[in-house]
Amino acid sequence: MVDTGFSVPPSKLSRLVDPPSGGWGGPPDSISADVAKPTVLFSGGGGLASTAADYLRFCQMLLNGGALDGVRILEPVTVRRMTANALPPQVRFAGINSGIVGPLSGSTWGLGFAIRSDPKMSVVPGSLGSFMWMGAGGTYFWIDPEQQLIAIQLVQVASGTGASFNAGFRNLAYGALRIPDQGVPVPVTIDRTALEAFVGTYRFASVSSRDLQTEFGASAFR
Repeated sequence: MVDTGFSVPPSKLSRLVDPPSGGWGGPPDSISADVAKPTVLFSGGGGLASTAADYLRFCQMLLNGGALDGVRILEPVTVRRMTANALPPQVRFAGINSGIVGPLSGSTWGLGFAIRSDPKMSVVPGSLGSFMWMGAGGTYFWIDPEQQLIAIQLVQVASGTGASFNAGFRNLAYGALRIPDQGVPVPVTIDRTALEAFVGTYRFASVSSRDLQTEFGASAFR
């Protein structure tokens, strides 16, 4: 990984994306500091600048069980612990944004990532055991060992606004995997009168990938 660090050196600034509207948004001692300037915070949880090529190598190392290009970086048992549930069964909420990670959203925490643990409750598609994380500026990635899939989204938006891209990216990726099995869908004409019978009954505005539709008044996370 030759282009990853807590700040971007002057020789590489021409390759740096423009900051979001309003600037990078954080003081020098925060993970949202201006990466064009040297930092005083070397966080274990955020603040890096990187490239798609570098991050792909990082993800490929994890998908390989801790090795890349014949070099052992992490022991396989370390990767397994990073990507296995580390929460006790009584935990119901665990994470940010009102429980984005936890049993009520079909996911759990490992010692490094959020892990898809319950397909029935998950708000995103993917194989059981796929793991992911995201960045404050809209970056997002996940690794699906069963599908041998790595997906990386590198966007730069205002802090806290990137989550709206994640579900679409993930649904489109898995939708593309299903096309060879299902063929091209045949267009269906839906009668407006038939749709009127469902008005006020179901909530169709959710971005959740759950098959179950919840009636009005029901909690989205049960």
